[in-house]
Amino acid sequence: MGMAKSSLRKFELELLDEDWQLVHEGLEVRITPAPGGKEVFILCRSAERQAKEQAMHECFEQRIEEGLAKIQTSCQKKKQKPVAIATRVGRLLGRNTRAAALFDVKVEGDSSGFARLRWSKVGAWREWARLGEGCYMLRSNVADWSPEDLWRAYIQLTG
Repeated sequence: MGMAKSSLRKFELELLDEDWQLVHEGLEVRITPAPGGKEVFILCRSAERQAKEQAMHECFEQRIEEGLAKIQTSCQKKKQKPVAIATRVGRLLGRNTRAAALFDVKVEGDSSGFARLRWSKVGAWREWARLGEGCYMLRSNVADWSPEDLWRAYIQLTG
């Protein structure tokens, strides 16, 4: 039994499902068979982890938004080359990777070849982030245990 390397994205429908089992206060689990049937994935949803991840996403989102606004203002005040602005944007997104995918950022040259920055937020990313916040996945080759038994076995192995 161990942490699965598979992406939660592959389990979007299972995350949306309402058939979760409460194993203790603030923690729900759900079992889904792995392709081929030799393993199972245990999807875990933690209320505490969800709150923490949501706060982190909001913090990184705010940093990016403030940084983009600052870069945008800088472009309006002084003529700058698109490559220099793209570098600044890249650094900003790189320092705040947890929310970088929320932003669609375009650095373009105006008619004189100077930088113009345009950006917007991607609603689909936010929807996915909210769905996945607090979720993680375990994988086991024990297919006939209950979700609670599998989760408890994992905790004993890692504790």
